[in-house]
Amino acid sequence: MQPWIKCPYTLISWWDMEKFAAEHFVNIGSQLAGMSGMLNRLHAFQTLGLPDRRETAAKLRTLIDTCNRISLRVTAGHAGQVVRNLETADASFSGTQVSQMLTSIGMNLCSEMETHLFMRVFPDRAEFYERDDLFGATVANNFTNAKRDIREAGSCYAADRNTACVMHLMRVLEVGLSVLAAQVGISFDRRNWENVINDIEAETRKINGPHAGADWKARQEFYSGAAKDFRYFKNAWRNHAMHYREHYEAPEAKSILDHVRAFMVQLADGGLKE
Repeated sequence: MQPWIKCPYTLISWWDMEKFAAEHFVNIGSQLAGMSGMLNRLHAFQTLGLPDRRETAAKLRTLIDTCNRISLRVTAGHAGQVVRNLETADASFSGTQVSQMLTSIGMNLCSEMETHLFMRVFPDRAEFYERDDLFGATVANNFTNAKRDIREAGSCYAADRNTACVMHLMRVLEVGLSVLAAQVGISFDRRNWENVINDIEAETRKINGPHAGADWKARQEFYSGAAKDFRYFKNAWRNHAMHYREHYEAPEAKSILDHVRAFMVQLADGGLKE
């Protein structure tokens, strides 16, 4: 089975691709070339008898099995039609004509291979691709609604889709902001970030004495620091990432990813949880 069919949407190494190509694609091509060359040498202008046609059809059946195993359905279908033509009792084909049929199968094979496109992921970015735990287990467990965007942010960075990476990271932060707002009793749903942050800061200032609990100083420091960081993220990146004029290159996307990851870890370690 093709490695990209066996494990779709995962990274396939160059070695896996080369091993597969050498074992299957090259084998199909060499079989077609061998049969075509033999027909041109031995029967170029002779009409092939039924035994010779059946022998060629039998070889094509083996080739069809290989095509089906590696999901080359169009090529297999084309070769199957050639087999049926060769096995027709009253058919009349010269060696050259059959050779041309085999050449057309080879051309079909090349065309079908061209429909399978692959994109290289550089080794230093492979670790970011399709990672549910990109920000660590604690963040994944505490912010379940952010898991999809965390994974997509990493995959976009791996694929050099840097602006998309930043936009997903801003969605991750939005989950964190919603949890912080809920923690201090502030409504978040469909509200502007600035207003939410202002309300969080106002509520945090009310945590100002023993009446708020024995750990009031620690909570006040944590909430006010988080609100300040959210304002920084909003002004530095979120407001800009939403506009078509802004584009991000890989170094900046990586820097933002690192900042957001560290901040989400800080929120999770501080006890914030959905």
